[in-house]
Amino acid sequence: MSKVQIRPKGKSRAIRSNVINIRLGVFFDGTGNNKLNIRDFQNNKAPWYSWSTVKMKLSASYKSGFSNIAILSDYYNSKPRAGEYYNFVYIEGIATAPRKKNTDSGGSDSLLAAASGMGRYGVNGKVQRGCELVTSKICDIIKGKGNTIIGNLKLDVFGFSRGAAAARRFISCIEKPYGDTMEGFGKLVIRYNVCLRNQLKKSGVKVNKITPCFLGLFDTVSSYGLNFENDVKELTLGVSHPEKVVQLVAGDEYRKNFALTRINSANKAGEEIILPGAHSDIGGGYCSSEKEDVKLAVHRGIVYRGYKTLNQLLEEGWLLKGNEVTRTVSNKYSYIPLHIMYGYKKEVFSSRLLNRYMILPALRPIMNRLSSVRTKPLYRFSKPPSVAITPLFSKGSKDYVLVKSIRHSYLHLSAKGGIADSPAKNNRRIIIDDNEKKS
Repeated sequence: MSKVQIRPKGKSRAIRSNVINIRLGVFFDGTGNNKLNIRDFQNNKAPWYSWSTVKMKLSASYKSGFSNIAILSDYYNSKPRAGEYYNFVYIEGIATAPRKKNTDSGGSDSLLAAASGMGRYGVNGKVQRGCELVTSKICDIIKGKGNTIIGNLKLDVFGFSRGAAAARRFISCIEKPYGDTMEGFGKLVIRYNVCLRNQLKKSGVKVNKITPCFLGLFDTVSSYGLNFENDVKELTLGVSHPEKVVQLVAGDEYRKNFALTRINSANKAGEEIILPGAHSDIGGGYCSSEKEDVKLAVHRGIVYRGYKTLNQLLEEGWLLKGNEVTRTVSNKYSYIPLHIMYGYKKEVFSSRLLNRYMILPALRPIMNRLSSVRTKPLYRFSKPPSVAITPLFSKGSKDYVLVKSIRHSYLHLSAKGGIADSPAKNNRRIIIDDNEKKS
């Protein structure tokens, strides 16, 4: 900690100011993901007829598994190191209710935010909450230190799904708000403060420099408003500011409402890695073991999960037998993307994470292969104008056999029909380029 002297005009006496540096991890969870709600559900001892139990049963966020964002936030360093103060903030996922204190009881999920990414629990609402929590955390750090100025506020920001969109918006609006900062619902208009600098000034916190050091994204899906096609301008999803940007992409995700927003605007600072698996195989959040119905409909002809033919399901390894009615899928594969993201910033995380979330023996071969995926990719993005995710392995190749071997027990088929989970045309994921100017 250094000290500077500020000499106000007309006064001979100098005011001493402490100058400190702070590094914060900022974690934006995905839609319907809330680690506090999950813990409440796991520890619930209230009777079945109590409001707390009923609320948990009605809100999906209580019954899911922990996402990779939730896990990473638990292992971010919070002790001073090398002359810097470290800490973190966790922003609960879109559509889930915030709490004033972690010890408060949780609220009910918002259907509006889940469907549209709008409202107080939507993307803008969570970005505003992120700004408030970061400011509050800084106030906690400097409390009792007299007149303190933050010399450099370094940020490591992480997000999953719509939380990845919120993370991108949070960084792009650090110094100035851009895009849609107001949302209207009939006569009700909500204005959001999505600018961290403005929130710091409002709270009287002095920060000389804000440095977005790292942006770690798990499969950005914005799905904002009534038109889900492209939200780059509205939510300022460009990623040209961080020193380093990493996005882990779901190679087996192709639901219509889960369009991927790329990180092309990061240029040389960006790395985009396509991994096997559906959206939440990459970002986490599935329960430890889930049953998937193989057949989705029979009254108008058989429709299989994933909107694939029975031959495709068998040939690609999703099914082992043609007469399977259900298949049971583990969530342990999601630990591999967790380990990969950890590897990019392991200096800010506790290594205890690796022991707590160990890779199963059955998944070690694919983990070993994915450890070299940065230089030997499994998938690629085809060239414009018709961008798609395509595998680089051919049928019968070593990589093909390896990926096929884990599908039945470890990779989910997320396309299962309904408004939220219907497939895109030809089971081909919609890809959005983020290289657009701010509005």
